[in-house]
Amino acid sequence: MNKYIYLIAFAIMPILNMIRKIVIGQAYEFRHYIALFIPILTYIFLGYFITSYLKKHDFSNKFMAVTIGVLVGIDQIAKLIIYRFLGNKAITLPGNLFMLKIVKNEQISALFNILGLTLPGWITTIARLMVLIVLLIFYRYCEEKYQKDSYLNLTKILTYAMVICSIMDSALWGYTLDFIVFKGLQAIDIKDIYAQLGIGTLLMYGIKNDLFVIKKYNN
Repeated sequence: MNKYIYLIAFAIMPILNMIRKIVIGQAYEFRHYIALFIPILTYIFLGYFITSYLKKHDFSNKFMAVTIGVLVGIDQIAKLIIYRFLGNKAITLPGNLFMLKIVKNEQISALFNILGLTLPGWITTIARLMVLIVLLIFYRYCEEKYQKDSYLNLTKILTYAMVICSIMDSALWGYTLDFIVFKGLQAIDIKDIYAQLGIGTLLMYGIKNDLFVIKKYNN
C-alpha cells in the first residue's frame, strides 16, 4: 500500500465529522461540502510535513516541554486577542465559508455537545485532569510495551498541549472559547487542531508498531 495513504490518519476526525453532518442532514449545500472538505485536505497536508519532519529530528525532553508551553501560549493568547478585539462582531474570511466569531462552548466534549449537556466548570476541570493522568499512564505503557519514537513524542506534545489548554479554558474562562467557525456547521479553536494532529500521529505510531494487527495463534 502506498505510504501516503496513511496520511488519511491525520484527517480521520474531519472525515467522520463530514459523514455525520451529511447523515443528519446538516450539510445540504455545496458550500457546506467545500467547508468540510477543506479541513480534510489541510490536515493531510500538515500530516505530510509532520511525517517528513519526524524522519529527520528527535525530540529531547526539554524541547518537548518548551514546545508544549509554546502551543498552550498560542491557544490562550489567540483567545485573549479574539475576546478583546472581536467582541460580538464577526469577520467573514475570503470565500464566505469560514468566519472568526466568538462561540462560547460550555460542553466538556463533542459528545456532550451533541447531547446538549453541560457541567459546572470545576467538574470539567477535574475530568480533564483525569484525562491528563490517563494519557501519562497510556504513553508510559506504550514506551514499555513497544518503543519510544518521534511519532509518540509528537503525540505527547500535541495531546498534552490540548489537555492543558482545556484545563485552562475550564479554570480561567469557565467555557471553551471557540472562534474559528465553519458557517452553519461547527466552531473550533486552536487546541482542536492540536487534538486532530495528535490523533494522526498516534495512529501513525500504531501503524508503525503494528498496534492494530490482530495476531493469530495456532493451537
